[in-house]
Amino acid sequence: MPSEDTEKTGRALSISLKPGCQAGARGSFKETIRGIHHLVRHRRPIEIRVVIVRQNAKRLRDLAHFLFWNFPFAVHVAFMAMETSGVACSNLDEVWVEPLDYMEELRKAVCYLHQRMMNVSLYNLPLCLIPEGIRSFAGASISEWKKTFLPECARCGQTAVCAGFFATSVRKPAGIHPF
Repeated sequence: MPSEDTEKTGRALSISLKPGCQAGARGSFKETIRGIHHLVRHRRPIEIRVVIVRQNAKRLRDLAHFLFWNFPFAVHVAFMAMETSGVACSNLDEVWVEPLDYMEELRKAVCYLHQRMMNVSLYNLPLCLIPEGIRSFAGASISEWKKTFLPECARCGQTAVCAGFFATSVRKPAGIHPF
């Protein structure tokens, strides 16, 4: 159920899609889909957040297609780089994927949703890793108290608008370079 705060402000309810986090109950995915549609019938705005991990990185375009056809009412879709801390650390070899390895698939997914007039964003990804054609969908999405930059970033002129890195993450992506 939405909180009172959500009802008063009209803010979207954020639903994160995190592969590997299974309820363990048969039919739980269908039940989640039904729940999302129920919230929409009751006029609750929905935001979908997709955490990019090894299990979905090669199918982001397909996932965008699924989101468009099943949740066209979503007020926002965000593709998010993973924060490698907490539970993710215990499964890091299973879930980690280098952002450079999924950039083309991410580009296709973002363009697909954008062309269909869906509000789409990129969270938690350093600007220098994002293809120029979709860089405008990214921003400084990591809270200041949780954000850090690598030594390579000291010579970059874009740190004010870059997401940077989670200070809490145990693994930083490859390919970081100053603009």
